[in-house]
Order: sequence, then structure tokens, then C-alpha cells
Amino acid sequence: MTRSIAGAVLASALLGAPLARADVAQLSATFDSTLQNTVFTVTNDSTVSEAVRLVTSLGPTTTVNLPNLLADSSETYTFSQISGGFENDPASAGIPDTTTYQLQVGLNNGPITLSSAAFSPISNLTGGDVDFLGNNCNGFAGGLGTFGGTCGVTDALAGVVASVSLPVPEPRSLTVLASGLAALGLTMGRRRSSPRG
Repeated sequence: MTRSIAGAVLASALLGAPLARADVAQLSATFDSTLQNTVFTVTNDSTVSEAVRLVTSLGPTTTVNLPNLLADSSETYTFSQISGGFENDPASAGIPDTTTYQLQVGLNNGPITLSSAAFSPISNLTGGDVDFLGNNCNGFAGGLGTFGGTCGVTDALAGVVASVSLPVPEPRSLTVLASGLAALGLTMGRRRSSPRG
């Protein structure tokens, strides 16, 4: 009976535990009006080195591997430094604000296993518009984007637009898990110490 209760507690901790999210990487995007280019800054928020990849819904090459990123560090890239669908001066190239991007990472420089949600200037982690392709700044808002108003006034030019997270058990779930393991340990210990007849 005790063993089945301990097993049930353990199972509920393992299977039904709500999960929190711990950021392991984030990406901030901006439009640099001096360079007339998009700039992505990728930050490694973890304690291990990460393999990093960018994906876009545009262009002949949709996936680009970037150099590994050391723990607690960041690197900045302009679109002119990234090949494939990351067009230099994207607004002048006619890249629409509906174009999506994604940040992907692999912990310990391993295989890519974690991804951010797809993001774009009009749909991203900020919940608002971030004109990182520069369409409004270059007067292309009417044809290619959904921005309105003056560049940098009614829409942000920069923001943290994506994050990659690792699911982790919430503290309450860890307490339940510890209780289940303790109960199971007591049951097993009692079983070993009982005399064999």
C-alpha cells in the first residue's frame, strides 16, 4: 500500500509536473539607419557553449550556421555578413515585414535541438511592431509592411524579438518529486530491513 502511494506521488511529479521556462539564448534585432541594414545580436544566456543557427522563410538558402557562442557571451551580425535569405539592405531589396526568422541552438555545441518561435517585424516576442527590416524607415510601409507613421516614432527600431527556452520543473514540482523519491526510499529501506521468513 505504502509503495503504491509512493509510486503515485513519484508518477505525478514526473508526468504531471508543470514546467517553467529558462531562457538559454535570446535575439535582439534592430535596423541600423546608418548602415541601412538589419542587425541581429544573439546572446547565450546559458552556462555552456552553444551551436547557433538562423533560419528564414526567405531566399534560396533558408538555414545559416553561425560560429559557436561561448557561455554568457553575445555576438552581433549584420545581414551583409549572413548569406542566403538574409538580404543586405532588406528594405531596398523588397523584403516584406511578414518574412519570418527563427533562432535555433544546440547546447554544449551539440546538435540543434532547441528553437525560438518564428518571429518577424510584425509578430515577435515584444508583442508589438519592431521595424528591424527598415521598411517604414525607407518609405516602403505602404507596399511591404504594416507599419505606419514616422520611422522610430510609432514603431520601435529595436527589441528582443526572440528567445530560446529550456523547460524546467517549477519549484513546487521539485518538492513533490523529492517527496515521492523520499517515500519510495523509505518503502524500499523498510522492505530490505524486514526479516525474511
